[in-house]
Amino acid sequence: MSKIAEKGSLSFDAIKQTDEKGNDYWSARDLQNILGYSKWDNFKKVIEKAMLACKHAGNSILEHFPDVGKMF
Repeated sequence: MSKIAEKGSLSFDAIKQTDEKGNDYWSARDLQNILGYSKWDNFKKVIEKAMLACKHAGNSILEHFPDVGKMF
């Protein structure tokens, strides 16, 4: 296991959220920080590539990447 994965696993658990149905999920804004992206625009490009890979694999983008805005 890489050092990033070792360090990140605790961080991933720390930012994990659970919805009302018991499904685990992670906020992109929280993931951005623990993965070392200082700018949202750079991380957004990574998300867009992941969404494209999801689509090409025959999966539903909406099911795996819900467009949820965070209210401040």
